[in-house]
Amino acid sequence: MYDGIRRDRKWNDQSDTSDLYQARLIRDLKLPAMPVVAQLAVDEEECSRAAHVLELLALAGSDEAREGLRADIRMGKYWVTV
Repeated sequence: MYDGIRRDRKWNDQSDTSDLYQARLIRDLKLPAMPVVAQLAVDEEECSRAAHVLELLALAGSDEAREGLRADIRMGKYWVTV
């Protein structure tokens, strides 16, 4: 699951909803968000993909995703606009 977020290659950011699918899988399977939070520090592209998934998880009520995004905004290498 987490590898899918790291390697995701969208054809069209406006119509591809793989980040929503990935966030729902993580939520429905009750998987921890911390492996996605760790992806925020890899590189700018991976950070962007991970941030989208974490944003959706945070909006769905995940405290782990919300706190991971907040920490990245404060101290992260790549600032995320969430």
